[in-house]
Amino acid sequence: MSPIFVCTFADGEVTRMTTFQSGETLNLGRGVRLACAAYESRTKKAPPPIVEAHYERDGEVLESYEREQLAGPPGQMLKTRKMEVETVSALVDQ
Repeated sequence: MSPIFVCTFADGEVTRMTTFQSGETLNLGRGVRLACAAYESRTKKAPPPIVEAHYERDGEVLESYEREQLAGPPGQMLKTRKMEVETVSALVDQ
């Protein structure tokens, strides 16, 4: 069974996404991309920063991430999210 990526945004919105993993290592980037797409789909707004997140399976936390881990190198995650949000928006508008 695929793990669930639970993501809390700065505005308090929480997303929970089942996230396919192709290997043993949990893919943080994939979880963040799916969470941001879900946020935009739900709110029709660009996602604010993520303040915390974790992967879980059957109620057990597999790995937790803090704000510093989610930010990556300065601006990198924000740019990635902005591009993905624009891509998702373009697909939805078609």
